[in-house]
Amino acid sequence: MRNSAVPRFSAAELRTLGVSILKRLGAPTDYAELVVDVLIEANLVGHDSHGIQYITRYAERIKRGVIDPSTKPEVTRETASTAIVDGHWTFGQVTAKRTMELAIEKARKTSVSAVGAIHCNHIGRLGAYTMMAADKGMVGMLMANVVHPVVQPSAAPPASSEPIQFRSLRQRVRGNHSCWTSPRQPLRKGRWGWRRCEGRRSPWGGL
Repeated sequence: MRNSAVPRFSAAELRTLGVSILKRLGAPTDYAELVVDVLIEANLVGHDSHGIQYITRYAERIKRGVIDPSTKPEVTRETASTAIVDGHWTFGQVTAKRTMELAIEKARKTSVSAVGAIHCNHIGRLGAYTMMAADKGMVGMLMANVVHPVVQPSAAPPASSEPIQFRSLRQRVRGNHSCWTSPRQPLRKGRWGWRRCEGRRSPWGGL
């Protein structure tokens, strides 16, 4: 049974609040809007584990110096079809968007590209970026990981599922997308917390 005590707000209310919080912590308006939009979109498409709840985590990480709220990602190495983007520890969403934009730009010229990001914070829902490629008529593939802890035999506690996602445009007229995601665990860490907030138990074998 869902917890009726969980407060409910409109997407517009949460966007206004989220942008205000990040700007107050030093983020420029375009960064704050991008981050909040990616988080709220996750809620709206049903991935609450990667949604607006992350605002409080990001705020704490800014205060601890983990996230630099205003620095710019930089392309440090580049060829015609490949590149490395140094995020300089700004918001992961900002780095991920720049990385995918560059990958799309290169693939348009060379048919295929591979662009990686380093010094990159949490990017949120991977589908937000593969969708960018699909909307341009391309196949988007994105892989993400964290340093520690990761999902592996005997890992304690398991947290990152190191997901892989592919997305392609199935019908350009309708705008439908074909998406495949491969996490390494049935229930990711964010979903554990979300289910707990809703008063729901996690399924046996969900780790």
